[in-house]
Amino acid sequence: MGLKIPIMLKRLLDKFRLKKEDISHWVVHSGGKKVLDCVMYSLGLSKHAIRHSLNSLRAMGNMSSGSFLWAYDSLLRENIAKPGEFGMFITMGPGAGVECALWRIL
Repeated sequence: MGLKIPIMLKRLLDKFRLKKEDISHWVVHSGGKKVLDCVMYSLGLSKHAIRHSLNSLRAMGNMSSGSFLWAYDSLLRENIAKPGEFGMFITMGPGAGVECALWRIL
């Protein structure tokens, strides 16, 4: 899983002529500590970058595929996202399915 995430992410970012550094906000499926560690390691992200996902895991546990929505809600409540900034959702589905979605604050 970890090796495929950077490839998938690069493919999506290339489509929009963006780089990883253009992403201001990361919201990751909090499917467990190993999942979050894998995403941090494979993308070179800090704990601060995925703090909402880590907090969601700590507070709510692994709530399956919808858990990234709790982390996204936490990000929005933090009220630091500015218009024009990009964010990335990284979610996991059944088995080894991994998906990502690019979004932008309007």
